Amino acid sequence: MRRPILRSQLRFSLRSCVAFLVCFAAAAPVLPAFDALSADSAAERENVEAANRAVVKVSVTYFVFDYESPWNAPAVRAASGTGFIIDGNRIITNAHVVSSSNTVRVQRPSQRRDYEARVTHIAHDCDLAMLTVADRDNDAVIDSAL
Repeated sequence: MRRPILRSQLRFSLRSCVAFLVCFAAAAPVLPAFDALSADSAAERENVEAANRAVVKVSVTYFVFDYESPWNAPAVRAASGTGFIIDGNRIITNAHVVSSSNTVRVQRPSQRRDYEARVTHIAHDCDLAMLTVADRDNDAVIDSAL
C-alpha cells in the first residue's frame, strides 16, 4: 500500500526543482557553445578525437555455478565494459569487468572483428585491470588507434 504524498513533501520537491532550474539557468550563459570555441580548441578537439580512437569494448564470458545442484553444468553468461588503449599493446579497464571472466575479447567501435585479450594485471583495491591483446595481428587493433 502506498502512502499518500504529503503537501510538505510536494512543496519541498517543487522548491528543489525550481532551485535546480534557477541554478542551471544562471550557469547556462557561462557554458561555452561547442561552435564558439577559440582557435586553441582545435588542439582540444584533436585530443578528444584521439581519445575516442583509443576506446575499446571489452566483452567477457564467465561461468555461473549452481551450488544447490552441483551436478548440473554451469551456465555461461556474458558481460561487457569499456577500456582504453595505452602505450604498447596494453589496455586498461575496470577490474570488476574482468574479475571472474573465462574469456576476454576487445573490439574497437570502428572494427567488425574482435580480438582475444589476456588479463595481465588486476587490482581490486583500485578497480583497475590491464589487458594484453593476445592475437598475432594485434597491430590492427593497437596501431590504428594511436
